[in-house]
Amino acid sequence: MWKVAIGLVVGSLATAAGLGAFSSETAPRQARDRSVEPERPPPRRAPPGSTTDSAPAKNEIPAENATALPPGRIILRIGDGYVFGETSIRADGDDDTCDIVCQDIRHGASLLCPHGAAAAAMPVAAVGLPAEVKLLAERVADAPAAMPARDVWLRPRPDAEQSGVGLVRAASGKSYRLYLVASEPAAHALQRRVTIAYAEVPAKRGGGVIGGSTSTPATALTNQDLKRYIAIGRSVPGMNGMKYLDGKYVRIEDPEPSMVLRRRSHVLEVDPFERELTLKGRGALVAGAGVGHDGHVVLDSYSAVLSRGPMSGVVDIKSYGYLHIEGDLAGTLNVDSYASVVIDGDITGTMKVRSYTELLLRGRVTGTLDAKGSCWSTFFFESYHSRLDLERLGGHFKSVTLHVKESDLAPGKHKGIGSWRYVIVGDSAWKKIRKRE
Repeated sequence: MWKVAIGLVVGSLATAAGLGAFSSETAPRQARDRSVEPERPPPRRAPPGSTTDSAPAKNEIPAENATALPPGRIILRIGDGYVFGETSIRADGDDDTCDIVCQDIRHGASLLCPHGAAAAAMPVAAVGLPAEVKLLAERVADAPAAMPARDVWLRPRPDAEQSGVGLVRAASGKSYRLYLVASEPAAHALQRRVTIAYAEVPAKRGGGVIGGSTSTPATALTNQDLKRYIAIGRSVPGMNGMKYLDGKYVRIEDPEPSMVLRRRSHVLEVDPFERELTLKGRGALVAGAGVGHDGHVVLDSYSAVLSRGPMSGVVDIKSYGYLHIEGDLAGTLNVDSYASVVIDGDITGTMKVRSYTELLLRGRVTGTLDAKGSCWSTFFFESYHSRLDLERLGGHFKSVTLHVKESDLAPGKHKGIGSWRYVIVGDSAWKKIRKRE
């Protein structure tokens, strides 16, 4: 009787294993079983000139990496290990003998580093850091003397706090910087692969910090200028975010083609802005000659842009952004949510509004103004607009309340004008809104 029961239990466990013991998202290292891994091609034989031409050991590089590893590059799957300086991957990484072992591949790569690891640190006063991990890694000249951590996570792109660049101590005592070059996704976790670049760096006390851009104090922007722009925004009912313009501005002497401004970074560009820039957290850009055709600015959150000239490029406001254009909006403005926008000229390009926007337009719309969806916004048109003008602007304004300073419509609140939710003519708000100076 007991033998039958045991046989049933063993049979049930065998059936469960046959159905797949691993999730497609996780592969716990303590339960790794190559018997259920998708079949790999047979490993390569030793290259010509090696000491043996017999079949390789199981820790040699898989056939998909049949050629020698490129200098400074490794390709790993979950469970693979590597020892810096070797020319092959150890397919069954041993924590005790490898310098790094790939633990997980999901939105990046998690590496076990038995001899120590650290993440390259963002400088405290970082201004204009590159937006690419590769360029950040090139600014890491050394590693910290002490690396107590045993894990490091390589990210495909940096964010406001994490660089995505890793530092690893090898068993030899040497230090290496690593970053993610490419990731090959797959539904099954054990089929995913990552390509990682590495380079040896010296270790020193206080090392492992990303070098920042050279910058100098800005002298072409006065406090009086800032106060004037901020006061204009504050005078418009419902607007906010103009305070992000307030700060100590610098000029970047060696700008990257694509940059990220971290928290409370304020940058002045004297020439037309012709690069890519992402603003994160209470930072601001003042484009002293406007945003050029090749300029692309992303207001990620709680940030501002002042274009002292036409905006001919692209501005994306993801959330909680403030934009003041001293000229025409000749390019493209995309507003996702929670934005305040002042345009001193005309909209000759395209403005797309998708949610919660306060707009002061001093000129007219000769391009495209699109407020499709439930954006629940408030627009202020300072120039004269007749009823026919408002109806000709088209549709997609059903959730927008429009304030017009002057019109052939009677003063007061109107409904049924084009597709506008409401049109309010000549109300008291115009007594508060500051004029263009």
